[in-house]
Amino acid sequence: MNPLDLLKTQLQNSLNESTESEDFNEALHDCSYACNLSVTALEQHIGMWPDKGDWDIEYCRGIKFVEDKWHQITGMF
Repeated sequence: MNPLDLLKTQLQNSLNESTESEDFNEALHDCSYACNLSVTALEQHIGMWPDKGDWDIEYCRGIKFVEDKWHQITGMF
């Protein structure tokens, strides 16, 4: 299984079991969609959300969750 497919599977499992907020889950869903496109699409989507600022805190927390999963899969830290 390639890394994008593995991440997509993990994100889908997380969504199926989630008790998180709607915005957190939306971030997971958006990143799962990006996995259908390319590594570049995923990394660009992750990179466009800052850790701080006036952005939706829950959506950014979801992006951070995906980023951590992606780094675990690819071995990047």
